[in-house]
Amino acid sequence: MRNFRSTEHQSGPARPVLMLDFDGTVCVGDDPVLAYVTAMGPLEPAARADLNADLNAFLRGGTDRAEDPAMAGVEDGYAAAKHLAQRHGLTTAQIDAAYQTSRAEASSWLANVRAPDGLRALLDDVTGRVSRVLVTNAPATGLDLVLDRLGITDCIDDIVTDAGKPERTGAVVTELLARHGISHVPHLLMSIGDVWRNDLAAPLELGCATAYIDRFDRGLGPAHLRGVRFEDLVDGIREWAADPTAFTESRQIGSSGSVPIATHTAAASDVSRLPIQ
Repeated sequence: MRNFRSTEHQSGPARPVLMLDFDGTVCVGDDPVLAYVTAMGPLEPAARADLNADLNAFLRGGTDRAEDPAMAGVEDGYAAAKHLAQRHGLTTAQIDAAYQTSRAEASSWLANVRAPDGLRALLDDVTGRVSRVLVTNAPATGLDLVLDRLGITDCIDDIVTDAGKPERTGAVVTELLARHGISHVPHLLMSIGDVWRNDLAAPLELGCATAYIDRFDRGLGPAHLRGVRFEDLVDGIREWAADPTAFTESRQIGSSGSVPIATHTAAASDVSRLPIQ
């Protein structure tokens, strides 16, 4: 179910849309994932200890202690937690209930999340020129609290909760393009996120611009921008916002997906709410 909660009254010519994922993109910090795992059950103490140890190993380096091949394509902590919980016998219903609990109890992890450096300045700078839309799989519960903590409540124009990514990402993007009058120029929408399948695959197919936060260096799929952190992408996002057409024309992605992709990255050592895989 998609829930658009617009805070914007658009008038005049159509303008670009910056579509932002939430957890791992504009909300940084692993405590929400840890709260998600804490809410999972029932688990025997030994199983919980194993799950926690494997999740912490993943968050540090992108794999569990046993280097399970199934973890090789996992892009974020939520997907890792779900995979590990299933390995310990928890059902989808139990895992989903834990997620809902962790979001309802956002106050327990709120102090340990932050917005990426430069996010607020970027959103402020594009005010009036670009529509800023948050698209998340999470329910609305607790979202206002987290946005206030991040300091970006007043610079988000539209919020889509319960987005149903990845299955419904294409429908959400199509609706956003239509709502903003840019269906005929889809590159005027840029999607930013840290899970390629959830946040970038459908926008790319629809002709949109994309920016991929590849925290664990998975190297999945093409993207117009790629970096380890949101901060690595800010200059490129500004370039897109200034001239979406010139930006996308200078970063053509071929049908094979093998065309080199421009990057704005820091040292290798170093855009609902959150996607549940």
